[in-house]
Amino acid sequence: MIQVTGNFLQKQRNIVNSEIRLAKQAYCKSSFNELVGDSRKTWQTKLLREKLGKKSVTSLKVNRVSITSPNALSNPFNNHFATISPNLVSNIDSSGTE
Repeated sequence: MIQVTGNFLQKQRNIVNSEIRLAKQAYCKSSFNELVGDSRKTWQTKLLREKLGKKSVTSLKVNRVSITSPNALSNPFNNHFATISPNLVSNIDSSGTE
């Protein structure tokens, strides 16, 4: 009879998990490489939807004030995305040097 120790099983499990992780990474890379240049299809891929999942913000701290109301939560996000472009543009050095 073959004697199997817990240490042996743990090492085998780790090897299998490592191989699964590498296979998933290779699959994701090849799938995204097929979609290079087509951002619409990239965002529609099942891979990206599964990776991002459905995450929702339930609270946000703005100026040390916690916001939890769903309607009130949208205002800081709207403000951020409405002002990010002008803020970035104003930080660009117009002299042409870095």
